[in-house]
Amino acid sequence: MMISARGKQELFHMAIELEKTAPQLWDWKFTALIQPRQDIDDMEAGIDEPYVIQDITLKTSELKFIPFEYDGEKKIDMIVYLKNFTIYSHNKNLPTLINIMLQDLLGEKSMAENINFVQLAQMPEQEDDELIYLYDLQYYLDDINNMSKG
Repeated sequence: MMISARGKQELFHMAIELEKTAPQLWDWKFTALIQPRQDIDDMEAGIDEPYVIQDITLKTSELKFIPFEYDGEKKIDMIVYLKNFTIYSHNKNLPTLINIMLQDLLGEKSMAENINFVQLAQMPEQEDDELIYLYDLQYYLDDINNMSKG
């Protein structure tokens, strides 16, 4: 059973305490906060399972991002690019699905600590070397967090 704080940092400690005090139940495992995806090999190969919410189907392997100007703050603003943004742009479920994908990829804690703002946009028709695959977001965050420490 996953105990989520719904991304609210002020509730993280409560989720963790609840996990610690959870009863020992046969064949149950309690976990505080949504954990990051450990294996991204399928994403890198493009054979990851799609996320589906009502009439939207997206694969993490097909999304790319670029950070806004990074000013040394721990949290980044970013643009996430989708191939079908123009089709889905008016769908109220799109931001929710992107949020679920990011939370699954980074984990609840890292997302809350590192992501400030996400804007969505249409993937450029021309290949853009500046864009980073979304599945590499944690590597990017690790790099900028290490730079700000040293």
